[in-house]
Amino acid sequence: LEDSIAGEGEKFQTSVQFEIANSFTNKSSKDYNLAEAVKWYELAADNGNVWSMLNLAFLYSGTDLGKPDPEKAFVWFDKAGGGDKPKHLLGIANLAICYCNGIGSPKDLEKAAALFKKFKDLDFVCYLGTLGQCPTTIVTWEQRLKLIETWAKNKKDPQAQYFFALRYKNGWDVPVDLNDAAHWFKRAAKAGHGASWAELGLLHEFHLELFHENYREALGSAVECYKKAAEAGDINGMANYANMLSEGRGIMRDLAHAERLYLSCIAIDPNYARAHNNLGSIYEKHLRDQKSFFTKEAIELTLKMFDQYESAARLGFAYSARNLGRLYAEGAVVNRDLRKAFGYYEQAAESGLTETHFTLGQMLEKGEGVPVTYSEAAY
Repeated sequence: LEDSIAGEGEKFQTSVQFEIANSFTNKSSKDYNLAEAVKWYELAADNGNVWSMLNLAFLYSGTDLGKPDPEKAFVWFDKAGGGDKPKHLLGIANLAICYCNGIGSPKDLEKAAALFKKFKDLDFVCYLGTLGQCPTTIVTWEQRLKLIETWAKNKKDPQAQYFFALRYKNGWDVPVDLNDAAHWFKRAAKAGHGASWAELGLLHEFHLELFHENYREALGSAVECYKKAAEAGDINGMANYANMLSEGRGIMRDLAHAERLYLSCIAIDPNYARAHNNLGSIYEKHLRDQKSFFTKEAIELTLKMFDQYESAARLGFAYSARNLGRLYAEGAVVNRDLRKAFGYYEQAAESGLTETHFTLGQMLEKGEGVPVTYSEAAY
């Protein structure tokens, strides 16, 4: 509990540092003082606040502090968008721009191309880079949105239309408007844009009021959208189509077809944890249908199930850790091991699956796999 409170305190402190920094950037205020803002942004950035990193990079890129300092700007863009786990897409985009144009760092077209390729489906600037249209200067959030709008409306680019739709779906500097989102997803989908078909499927499935459909019609429409997304090679649409097939929602249940689709997802991205987990679920369903868990077929299914669940759990997929915990706790298809079960439930809880906190509390209260510890159970 003390650790939790301390963590929340640090987050609050960092948030306050960021707001103090912002107060010094208001040109209409008597407190306007960019040098002071930089000090507070640095404090917040050192504590992990990504917008402080980005704001520092923008300040050093421009002339508000005096002469631009592209080297310092590059350092902060690298902190926000570099490494194996980038913190923000705007940091990634500007880091790629720096490498492409030699801003604050020696020009490195190979590094720029690698970022463009890796993040082209997540960031519009990186997508432009794959077309040889990388901006020649640093772009702000507002400039990035303007680029998306220009390419969506004037150049009728499907990827731009997709990002423009996401703007209305997610409320990026505009009120959330699912009707506008659907309009732009439809325009991109007509050009064969797979991710837009997948997003339309989600809108049909969970916002059927947009299309004036009843529940059965909405599920049927969602299935068709997911199918078109899968045919276009979109991995999320493929997984959604497989999920509908495996559950028999809006379409006849077909576990064999679902399995093939999930395997195709993994062929595209071996680290696609959701596909690993759902394959594990399919193998578990087949296993539960066996009359005995000790036949050759059942043993093969057990091995395949564990392989997929464990692969997803290693990738941080909370539901797979929960599923492994459940299997070890019930002891039906594998020897019961409450210590292992507790470990997997703990992993699931740490990955954000709230329900497993309750399960851990029960196990600590009853001493299942761990000593009875009421204080930990209460926590």
